[in-house]
Amino acid sequence: MRTTTKAGAALIAVAGSAAVASRTLFYFRDNFSTHYPIKTLAALAYNAHRIPWWNDAAGGGQPLAGNPNTLTFYPDNILYLIASPLIAFNLHFLLHVIVAFFAMRALVTVRGATRGTANAAAAMYAMSGIAISSLAFYNLVTAIALIPVAFYAAERLLHEGGIRPALLLGAAFGLLALAGEPVTVFAAAACVAALAARRFDARRVVMFLVAVAVSIVIAMPQIVAYSEIASEVERGGHVYSTRTVLAASLHPLRLAELAVGPFLGLLTDTQAAVRQGPLGDLAAADVTTRLFSTIFIGALVAPAVFRRARGVRYQVIVGLAAVLALGRFNPLVTFLVDRLPSLRVVRYPEKLVLPLVVALVVLVAEWLDSADARTLRRWAAIAVIPLALAVFGAFARSAIGHALLPLIAAAALATAFAYVVIRRATPRTALLALTFASLAIWAILAAPIDVVARYEAGLAGDVPQAIYNVNRPGAAPMRIFHEDTFRAISGETLDARSAYRLRAASLDPIFGAAARFQYAGDRSPDGMYSLFTRIVSERIAATPLPIRLRYLRIAGCNTYVSAVPQSDPGLGPPRVLSVGKGAIAVQRIIGSWPIVRVVHHAIAARTVQQAVQIIESPAFDEATVVAPARVASLPPLALSSFGASWSRPGSLTIKLDPAPAAPGLLFVNETYFSAWDARANGRSLDIVPLNLDRLGIVVPAGTTRIDLTFGRHRVLVAVAWAISMLLLVMVVGLLVLQNHDPHLRRVDDSLGA
Repeated sequence: MRTTTKAGAALIAVAGSAAVASRTLFYFRDNFSTHYPIKTLAALAYNAHRIPWWNDAAGGGQPLAGNPNTLTFYPDNILYLIASPLIAFNLHFLLHVIVAFFAMRALVTVRGATRGTANAAAAMYAMSGIAISSLAFYNLVTAIALIPVAFYAAERLLHEGGIRPALLLGAAFGLLALAGEPVTVFAAAACVAALAARRFDARRVVMFLVAVAVSIVIAMPQIVAYSEIASEVERGGHVYSTRTVLAASLHPLRLAELAVGPFLGLLTDTQAAVRQGPLGDLAAADVTTRLFSTIFIGALVAPAVFRRARGVRYQVIVGLAAVLALGRFNPLVTFLVDRLPSLRVVRYPEKLVLPLVVALVVLVAEWLDSADARTLRRWAAIAVIPLALAVFGAFARSAIGHALLPLIAAAALATAFAYVVIRRATPRTALLALTFASLAIWAILAAPIDVVARYEAGLAGDVPQAIYNVNRPGAAPMRIFHEDTFRAISGETLDARSAYRLRAASLDPIFGAAARFQYAGDRSPDGMYSLFTRIVSERIAATPLPIRLRYLRIAGCNTYVSAVPQSDPGLGPPRVLSVGKGAIAVQRIIGSWPIVRVVHHAIAARTVQQAVQIIESPAFDEATVVAPARVASLPPLALSSFGASWSRPGSLTIKLDPAPAAPGLLFVNETYFSAWDARANGRSLDIVPLNLDRLGIVVPAGTTRIDLTFGRHRVLVAVAWAISMLLLVMVVGLLVLQNHDPHLRRVDDSLGA
């Protein structure tokens, strides 16, 4: 019977996951602006059995594999080989929530929790506000699963020793590194160090070193790929300002949210709704700078934190994580970040809530097993308060609106439900029932999920068709420049789903990449564009229309999308489309530069400032380019014809006829990175930046063919990825084998003896 029940539950879970994955989209925040379009592009490479090296759809061309935010080397990319990009994308989230449940159950079990408590704690964690909020981040949702795995492995390693938990610990940190979030890696490592305090011996030190080595090997493909671009992108080796680092800090009032619910509002709320809430403008200001929509767990976190627990190290983790997560609201943190530039290479202290919640759930599990019936009944009565707030939140976000009726209805329903539950159930069951009811309501309200049809319609709607039509019917445009049209087409009271549907309908950068549209002039949503490209995008935003169009033509843009029609000789007649409460104008940019052109004349520039001044000068002739002084004097290539063809993004073949008698410059309309590898006759060619961020190739005399590829260490990365995946398979295989082989378990135990 028990086996049948498990099989039935598994079948229901699979069917539910398939339905969710095929009909919905985790649309919110980074998923919309970065991850979904990028993973759609990467799926094309995976299905061609290639590493997706280059993103040709954003910023005039940018690295893809080297960008840690794209999770290029994460093992569940195998999903893109067996399912559509949409289903694979959604399954990534669902699988990590499932793993989070089992990881948390294993963690509290190894800490001594009973089976019922372990299941309750695991479900509480999987339904918690932080787990639901992480569904808006393709990279951060991995931490929801992997941080409890790391804690579990550390507990096993510290209590038992042995190679098995060391391998698991190394795999957890290696996967966290492949997910590309340094804050979560450092935070989890600090927490593991706190757990290990005073419990080291020589054998355990060796096992921890093994874990470190395993994590490095697993993360190696991402490390190598990122190292090629690190010094040239916005985030790599360049310190942020203190304001940027602390932008997403945990508001002190949100510590109360852990127990009572998101009374400051949700990120999916309208701004009008937030301002009309109990804290008005204060809540609105917090929402605009918030990373996670909600961090709610339930009322029972209060007694769990402040009791005298045997899990004192978890209390330390909670305290330190909470203090540091306050960020700009903590004067000490602000002082240290401001005075120590070495700390300003990572962002958003609110991410520390991730390990904080894991530690809190461990403490909750210990409290549940130790509390007596009287204490449980008392806290069941207190749990009515967050339930009433949750019911009120549901009513207030419905058609009833913000009136007295929702408050009365919420109080009445919560009281009636609590009365029935407390009267008829045991104190423990009553407390858990009230807690899970609150969690379920907030999970439904905060879940960043929407029907995918609304977004697919946007990718096939009027705006994409107009973009085709202003160029030549049926031909995909080379690149689009998209102004910020959202304010012009939206109202002030749009909820998140309505807002993102409008963004999809207007082909918002870089969301349109999911339909193979390409963009230039856009700002990096994740700080991973070239530093030179950032300068260009800032100049595009700051300069008048004629200069802006010059930058866009140079970058190969041939479509201009704006909130109102633009008047300039460099633009064709507009096609105006109604979108939302406003309109969008689509116009052709006349004279955009091709993918490859011969440089007939170059102007030397010794600094970035000088290059900007030359390009923006009224006397600038677009038949020229701005080049480094060392190549500006090269003569033009004497060619009767040349051709260029992409075999795939990041791989271009250029054929020259006839072979030039003297060296010269070729302009390639992709973003300059030193990781480009241009070769002719097996010899590496010199490359240079042209017009600030475009790619130039110094062509030697006698060259007839140039093979241009992005990534100078492709073979090394491929080998590192193969070793990384083999090691992960070995770790998983060893763990599974040891679960079924008593002899191997004895060997493992003896190693830690």
